[in-house]
Amino acid sequence: PAQAARPVEREPSAEKPSSHPAKPAAAQKAPKPAKPAAPGRAVMALRKALAAVFGAWAAAKTKLRQAVRHAAAQAFPNRSEPFFNLSPGAMLAIAVFTPMLVVSVAAAVYMNAGRAEQMALSLYTAQQYAERAPTQADLKAQRDDWNQVLLWVRKANEMGESEQGKVLSQQAQNALDAMDGIVRVEFQPVTPVGLGVDVRVTRIVATLNDAYLLDASQGRIIRLYRTGSGYAIDPEFTCGPGKAGGQIVGPLISMAALPPNNDYRATIMGIDAAGVLVYCSPNQSGFDSRPLTPPDTGWGKIVGMTTQGDTLYVLDPQFNAVWFYAGDKGVYGQSPRLFFDSQVPQMDDIVDFAVDQEFLYLLHADGRMTLCEGSGFEFQPTRCSDPAPYGDNRPDRETAPLRFEDARFIQVQTTQPPDPSLFILDDAGQAVYHFSLRRLNYQRQYRQLVDADFPFPKSPPTAFAITPNRLILVAFEDKVFFGAIP
Repeated sequence: PAQAARPVEREPSAEKPSSHPAKPAAAQKAPKPAKPAAPGRAVMALRKALAAVFGAWAAAKTKLRQAVRHAAAQAFPNRSEPFFNLSPGAMLAIAVFTPMLVVSVAAAVYMNAGRAEQMALSLYTAQQYAERAPTQADLKAQRDDWNQVLLWVRKANEMGESEQGKVLSQQAQNALDAMDGIVRVEFQPVTPVGLGVDVRVTRIVATLNDAYLLDASQGRIIRLYRTGSGYAIDPEFTCGPGKAGGQIVGPLISMAALPPNNDYRATIMGIDAAGVLVYCSPNQSGFDSRPLTPPDTGWGKIVGMTTQGDTLYVLDPQFNAVWFYAGDKGVYGQSPRLFFDSQVPQMDDIVDFAVDQEFLYLLHADGRMTLCEGSGFEFQPTRCSDPAPYGDNRPDRETAPLRFEDARFIQVQTTQPPDPSLFILDDAGQAVYHFSLRRLNYQRQYRQLVDADFPFPKSPPTAFAITPNRLILVAFEDKVFFGAIP
């Protein structure tokens, strides 16, 4: 059914809090009008500064005139005419520039006093909003108040940072995070300078102790291994295009983890556009390959692959297909079967997919999700919810949205017990969303700390992964960050 359109949230305005705000059902206490701490101080400072400057100038001018006349009389005792005979133009210049100098000095004093008052006024206004926000019965009004706190603290910070501003900003951010279900994660980079300007990581597959990065610019896989303090790059690991096991392998376009104890003793498996699999492992100079048996229709355009146990799934949205291969210790020698029966969802805009047991998750480019359940029996066909609504119990949110308007989902991943879940990468908010597997209920989202020691790049993220030991890896082209889920 059609979903009700969500109201568009306006950016918080820079207006001061009204002394008569609109009251919801429950009575509110409007903040008192913001008043400067001492409105006359700037004027008094200006007056004193002007008096001091003009007084000093007059005294100095008198003393200078007397000193010059005395020195001239000593040097030229017989001179009867005035020693200085300034032209009208020179006298005019002195008359013009001397007051300008005085005013410049006075203006500097005034501006310093004015900036201090502006900063105090902005912090006072932020404080009033912070005191009113928790009393708001209307959650939209409460959110607006907390956003106003952040806005006025930013205005105060333009004049200079303060401890009060930091406290107010943290208070407002914590309140907004609680309303939005945001959990902050402390991330740090895998390497200080990135993996290289010619690297573009578009997919990450993580095991307990390793992380494999698909470098789309060269069609190869890069291996990271765990250390005591994080991750390190394995410079000896090779897995990419070239000749392998009698096959010519093209640039790799996707990859997936392999079951343990597979016949190739490999830890990661890649695939090229022709459907050729490559098997790679650390501490091996070469790698094996094996072409998949193509479907009867041939390949359209392979976009991705994943594994669930010993079953391999290949996504081919051009032919509206998800093919699966039954495996035997990492060998996929049989012909593929189509995951769908009579109900085949439209897949021309699918950007990623994931599998959990008999459930298939298809992520559309606009953030919608198609959820299909396969029975595994011929007498019970596959059923799809296309699209499947998400669940969202956050305050002031639509309860069953088909998409999240403030996010842009680009990748999806499932995790296994003890915390089986669905995770989706939002490249617009640089966030990782966490959902339940069956109902797609929103659980929380993970974002970087606001004042992080190692801030993310300004560009959107390009890949992510959740490790079995609850680490998040996020890639921004050649830069990869990791952090522990609290």
